[in-house]
Parts: sequence; structure tokens; C-alpha cells
Amino acid sequence: KRLLVLAHREELLLQARDKFHLINPELKVEIEQAGARASTDAKVVIASVPTLARNGTRLSQLQPEEFSIIVVDEAHHAVAPSYRRIFDHFSLFERNVPRYLIGFTATPRRGDKQGLGEVFEEVCYARDMREMIAGHYLCPISGWRVDTDLSLDDVKVRHGDFVESQLARV
Repeated sequence: KRLLVLAHREELLLQARDKFHLINPELKVEIEQAGARASTDAKVVIASVPTLARNGTRLSQLQPEEFSIIVVDEAHHAVAPSYRRIFDHFSLFERNVPRYLIGFTATPRRGDKQGLGEVFEEVCYARDMREMIAGHYLCPISGWRVDTDLSLDDVKVRHGDFVESQLARV
């Protein structure tokens, strides 16, 4: 069967395509996004979530029975309604459906406290950040301290980050 890879940004789509081509240059890997359409004989379809979820027409062209695995890159986004629409199309939450949902993320804890357990059943593999740095998958952490007289007391925090528009004003 075919493999569907979901990502929410163009650079992630291109990165996934390039990785598949590195592993197997003969594998037919195509992107489904905006003006790009994956052919029905592509073994791997790398699709833009906004494109598939926008109006459903593009999503309806992907026949669920043709796909056995759906992979979500940046899986911490998978609880969003746009992703859920796609998952429902593939009947991923129905019992006895022979399809697997797999997610990859470096951000398993969301700032809004919404749990990934709403979408994924279990964490089957995890790597510690120190291990990833030691393996050169991540760069070493470095921090800078900036001394300033500015006060950020009135800048609101949303999902663990400062609200950029308010931060810019300050």
C-alpha cells in the first residue's frame, strides 16, 4: 500500500521528500500541496495539512483503502481540527481499520497543555535531549543574558511564549 506523510509547512514537505530520495532514489515520492498534485501511482505522498483540510476536495481524492500508514511530522500539531479532519477521512480512530498513525515530534508537550494522548495511543520511542546533542542530531544549548531596563510585565504569554505583537511594542 501507499504511505502518506503529513506536514504543515512547505520546507517540511521538501525535507521529507529529499530524505526519501536519499534512501531510495527510485521510489516514487510526490508532494500534494497547492499547485502540486501527487499522482495515483506515487508510493509515498507527502501532503500539506492546510491543502488537504482546507475544503475537503483534495482530501477526498486520497482513497483511504490505498494507504496503510499515515505519518505526522511535527506531531504536536496533530490535535488541531485540521489534522482531525484528515484522520477522520482515513478512519484512523475506528477499530478494525488496517491503518497506522505514527507521529514524530521534538515537542511532545504543548504550551496549551492539550495532550497528544487525544490522538496517539502511546509513545513507543523517545530520546533524551542530552542524547540527541551527544549524537549531533541537535546543536548544544547556549543561552544569552541581556541586561535591559525594559519591563516585560505587561506582555501577555500565550502557549508558553510572549505575544509577539505586544513584545514588539515594548
